[in-house]
Amino acid sequence: MSEPDAVTVVLLHGGNVASWMWEPQVEHLADLDVRTPALPGVGSRAAEDVVSLDAPADDVAALVAALPAGRAVHLVGLSYGGIVALRVAARHPGLVRSVLASGAAVDGVPGLAGAVGRAQLSVWDRRWYWEAQARAFRLPADARDLFVRSGLAIRRDTMARPLRAVSGRAGPAARGAAVHARPHDLADGGEQRRADDARGEELERRRR
Repeated sequence: MSEPDAVTVVLLHGGNVASWMWEPQVEHLADLDVRTPALPGVGSRAAEDVVSLDAPADDVAALVAALPAGRAVHLVGLSYGGIVALRVAARHPGLVRSVLASGAAVDGVPGLAGAVGRAQLSVWDRRWYWEAQARAFRLPADARDLFVRSGLAIRRDTMARPLRAVSGRAGPAARGAAVHARPHDLADGGEQRRADDARGEELERRRR
């Protein structure tokens, strides 16, 4: 497993962008097998419907399952991509070696922040909204136009369900995804996963 060609890194992009966001990282990981798939409903797949967050997770799982046997596969996801990566770990235990998720709202975004997140849908197809986002993210000038075009290509109805699911209070499945994706759990599986499931169920009972 120490050989570079025995390791695959799958980079999952954020919801407001596409796989192009990983270009600088891909350049620096030239010694590894790096995949940057477009998630359903975004980028080159903007015309596809996204029924739920499980759909992109299963899509990524299918890509991983199609890789040569014996590879150590590591998922890296940013924001929306992080949530998808965690869903892959929850729905397909043992499929990947590890998950690194950054900026993933695994416990929902309740209150005012969640309401603001859902309110994005009302201006989703407005160019000024995406231009404002680009400025807020402090994107370099040469990336702003690509960001705006990528955002405008995402259909509002495509992202409505995932955005509402992420912006609202997450249910057991989302919290379970975070539990399943702990590094020791992915490595050890079995016993640890069952223990984490029990902890997740206890937390859910306390919230009710």
